[in-house]
Amino acid sequence: MIDVMKDLRERFDFSAYMIVSAWEYEPDGMIDERTIRDFTDSERAYLAIFEKLRDTVDAIPTFLIEAPNSATSPLGPVGYEEAMIANVQAIECQTPPKDAAEFLTTFDAGLRPAGLVFAAEHAAHQPQR
Repeated sequence: MIDVMKDLRERFDFSAYMIVSAWEYEPDGMIDERTIRDFTDSERAYLAIFEKLRDTVDAIPTFLIEAPNSATSPLGPVGYEEAMIANVQAIECQTPPKDAAEFLTTFDAGLRPAGLVFAAEHAAHQPQR
């Protein structure tokens, strides 16, 4: 069984780290300590997105944590990994998930036919107003 919370936290943290560290290396692979460079607006936006996703993992409801485990078991570890990589890479600056729960909802819905079953399950667990 996959530890979804740990997996998501590590993925989001790694994605943020990659943005921070991407510009630290010269083309020959050596760190250039003389270089002082600020982030571009796009890098800053992606960094904020991945940090927010990482920081909201602990707030994911239990039923969302259990959903990927049951939905991904037919995929196996390799299929799960490929699906998760594709979903993390698909995050965009213009329409990012607002938190880790929304990311996981989108991920799980993508694994089910048209996402309709999961949307109904998710709506059933929402607090009544």
